[in-house]
Amino acid sequence: MDPHVCKNRSQSIDWHEFLSKERDIVCEIIENTDSTLIEDTRFCLDALKQSNIPIALDDVGGKRNLFCFDFLEYSKFIKFDKCWLDLFRTKAYYKNIVWGFLDFAREADILCVLEGIETQEDLLIAAEMGFPLVQGFLFQSRNLVV
Repeated sequence: MDPHVCKNRSQSIDWHEFLSKERDIVCEIIENTDSTLIEDTRFCLDALKQSNIPIALDDVGGKRNLFCFDFLEYSKFIKFDKCWLDLFRTKAYYKNIVWGFLDFAREADILCVLEGIETQEDLLIAAEMGFPLVQGFLFQSRNLVV
């Protein structure tokens, strides 16, 4: 969800009426959110939380993405951008940042997702890091053995 579409009471009521009828739904706060819209984003997150709609922060760590620690308080999911896979391969010390996030997330009852899993090697890296969930094109294959 782009926070631009839920930045006032009228819009939040519309989203509540639409989303509260759904089961097994999670709203992603999408990556085109920028730092000039922190208050709009916070309003949107408050509205979703009050409606008991689970929230996922998308593409955390991406090169063009907003990340605000306050937003973790609203989140049931943290989705790590696929760029982390390259960092794990080329700058292993970045693993320490993610291990800290994973520890935090476990204690806060937040599920972490590593995006961009496209090869068996990517899946092994995700397992080594301890990600409970992954997302990517690898899972389109009928020949996948996990």
